[in-house]
Amino acid sequence: MKTLAAWALALLFTAPAAHALDRPGLHLARGQRLLIDGDLDGAEAEARRVLAAWPDAARARLLLAQVARARGDEATAQRLIAAVEATGARLARLEAQRLRAPASAPLRLHLALGGQLDTRAVSTPVVAISPPALGDVPAWRALVAGDVGLDVGPVEARIGVERTLHFEAGEEADMATLDRTALWVEGRTQTTAGPTRLGLSLLGRAALAGRPGDLAYGGPGATAWLQIPGPVTTPWLRVSALGLALADADPLAWAEAEVGAEVRLGRVRLGPTLQASWLGPDGWREAGAAGRLAVTAGPVQPALTGGAAIRDDDRGLRPHATAALRVPLGAHAATRLEGAWQSVADRHRLLGGLHLEFWR
Repeated sequence: MKTLAAWALALLFTAPAAHALDRPGLHLARGQRLLIDGDLDGAEAEARRVLAAWPDAARARLLLAQVARARGDEATAQRLIAAVEATGARLARLEAQRLRAPASAPLRLHLALGGQLDTRAVSTPVVAISPPALGDVPAWRALVAGDVGLDVGPVEARIGVERTLHFEAGEEADMATLDRTALWVEGRTQTTAGPTRLGLSLLGRAALAGRPGDLAYGGPGATAWLQIPGPVTTPWLRVSALGLALADADPLAWAEAEVGAEVRLGRVRLGPTLQASWLGPDGWREAGAAGRLAVTAGPVQPALTGGAAIRDDDRGLRPHATAALRVPLGAHAATRLEGAWQSVADRHRLLGGLHLEFWR
């Protein structure tokens, strides 16, 4: 349910655009531009803004079909196309027929490369994934990750690998013990129920510790999520669970629930999130809140994230913050400059680096 503040923000930023809805072509042209730029949420918002004023707008439905196809949801794309073919005007039906055939290359590739300086190096490079305690020495970290996706009917199958390598940065230490290799495979599907988008993911994951690597853990997991897309605000809920068979200890179970929303104010995105997680049977419980402010279109795309969590381990509040600057490099590549800060038990960790991403 929207808070009074969210309603006020929505009114403040959407009221000036109300008069533009007598020219839906401007919104649809903007939506097509956002689709080309890879801003799928922005393109969807423009289409739904038109449909809110003209529920029978065929071109808006075709834009939604293109967005669904770009997300890998071919079933939704075909349903929207069929509706336009059945009820649309002649030109709209011709456009729907042109879109009828699915994309010719269902295989998707993604590669990420990066380098970081971690002032209190731990095996997990991401600040938002809070370790039990921070490390004692700084380290340079190299990262490489890749995955391949393939549509198998209504299911998107993916397989991937992530690898980190650590090197000394001023203090002598056994950096090899921090290295990690993660392998994962996932099957994902999604559908719609009225305005709600529902999804389910089944995941298998394993990790090797050290260099060259000994088995650290492995196990299956699942994630379920829902979104309720709107012209301005998209609330969402995600629930995840993972079972871990450890190489040198008893098995563990991990579960997490997150609820949040994305608020679209032109090119700006706001993202408040609440989170609760548990590691058992004798691990920890944690609750936290975070917020994100990002610009998702344009030649330079800055983002700020900040939040804090509390865990029942007597280490106090765990605040964290991240600043990133993403620069698209054409249609299939981007670079991201990132800096982050984290505090655990009055010990502070700084992390900064540069990442390159390529996809196809």
